Amino acid sequence: GVNLELFKPRNTEKISSKLNLIYIGRIFHEKGIDYLLDSIKGLGNQVHLSMVGNGMELKKYQKEYPQVKFYGRIKKEGLPEIINQHDIVVLPSLVESFPNVLLEGMACGKPVIATNVFGIPEMVEEGVNGFLVPPKNSDALRKAIKKFVENPGLVMTMGKTAGEIVKEKFEKNKQMDKLYLALFTIKSN
Repeated sequence: GVNLELFKPRNTEKISSKLNLIYIGRIFHEKGIDYLLDSIKGLGNQVHLSMVGNGMELKKYQKEYPQVKFYGRIKKEGLPEIINQHDIVVLPSLVESFPNVLLEGMACGKPVIATNVFGIPEMVEEGVNGFLVPPKNSDALRKAIKKFVENPGLVMTMGKTAGEIVKEKFEKNKQMDKLYLALFTIKSN
């Protein structure tokens, strides 16, 4: 679940006047970073990309993509501030179970662009709180990003819905209550 005391919308200045994308996770090939970086080629004057995370390939990416803002590793307490400086959380993973970072972004009122792998479709409803794309597909990522570029109002409407979905389904206390109830039911039978 998500700590809604920590992860919530805040009035912070945006990192740029462009459409601001943020990726949070390990800087690692399996996270689909190459596809994300490829997807923003040609969108540089419309899109800003930030990446939070560490990994063995960080230095390589910093050299190859000087236009991307790399934060390195950030403590959990610092994430809400950075998320709120951006418009959209992007997670192009090739393999992913149930990434809490998407829920944290949604709790901050951010829509999501993510790959439709494993547990992600349980969080992201296509066209409702974000867009789902196939893994290893820069073109699909670019198309999803362009939808937000061409219709900036989607950032607000989908972001608001994203926040409501998290409150309804994924708040930490509600998750604990469900778990407790499930365990209690199993024990009773």
